[in-house]
Amino acid sequence: MRHNELSISFHSTDNQLETQDIIKMLRLFTSESAQVIINNLIHHTTMKTILVPTKEKLNPASQSILEVVQSKMGKIPNLYATIGYSSSALKAMLDTEAALSIDSSFSAKEREAISLIVSQVNDCDYCLAAHTVLGKMRGYTEEDTVLIRNAQFTDEKMNTVLLLAQSIANNKGNAEQAALDHFFDAGYDEKALVELIALISLRSFANYVFANTKIPVDFPKAPAL
Repeated sequence: MRHNELSISFHSTDNQLETQDIIKMLRLFTSESAQVIINNLIHHTTMKTILVPTKEKLNPASQSILEVVQSKMGKIPNLYATIGYSSSALKAMLDTEAALSIDSSFSAKEREAISLIVSQVNDCDYCLAAHTVLGKMRGYTEEDTVLIRNAQFTDEKMNTVLLLAQSIANNKGNAEQAALDHFFDAGYDEKALVELIALISLRSFANYVFANTKIPVDFPKAPAL
C-alpha cells in the first residue's frame, strides 16, 4: 500500500487518524522498549509457579517433622511446608533453631527481635508477618516490633545487637567496625557474636526461600514502615 493510499484508508474511518499518528504507533510497536515489554509479558506468562504442598505430597520424613510442627503451632505454616520439599533442609533448619536456643546468649524474645531485623533487611514479607506475631507472643508490642525493624529499639543494649545484625545482613557478612565495637562495649562476647551470625544465617535461609518461591503469606501482614 502506497503512502497516499494509507492516508486515504485511515481518513475514511470514524477515528480520523492522521498518517503521522499511524507512523508513530508503528514505530512504538517496533521499538526496542516495546520488545522488552513483550518479552516480559512472555516471561510472566510462562514462569513456574511454586505451590505450597499439602503434607501428604511430601516424603514421610517431612510429614513426620511437620506433624510435630502442627502439634506445637496448631498449623503448618506455608513456609515450613514449602521447605518440606526437602526433608533434609527442613530438619536442618529446625535442628539449628533448637540448638541455638540451648545455652544461648540471647533469650527467646531477643531471638525474635533478631529475626525481625534480618527479615527487614532482606525485605521478607513472610518472615516479617510471622515474627511480628511470634514477637508479640513473646511480649513485644506492635510498636516495639516496628522500632526493632528500624533498629531504634528503646533497650540500648539490645539495640546494639540489632544494629550489628543489620550491618552484617546489609554488608554480605562484613559488619562495620563501629557496630562490632558497640556490640562488645555493651558487654557481649565472642560466643554471642558467633551465635548472632548463626541466627542471621538461619533467618536469611528462610527469607531466601520466600524470596524465590513467593508463596502466600498465611500470617497477618506486618505493619508498614
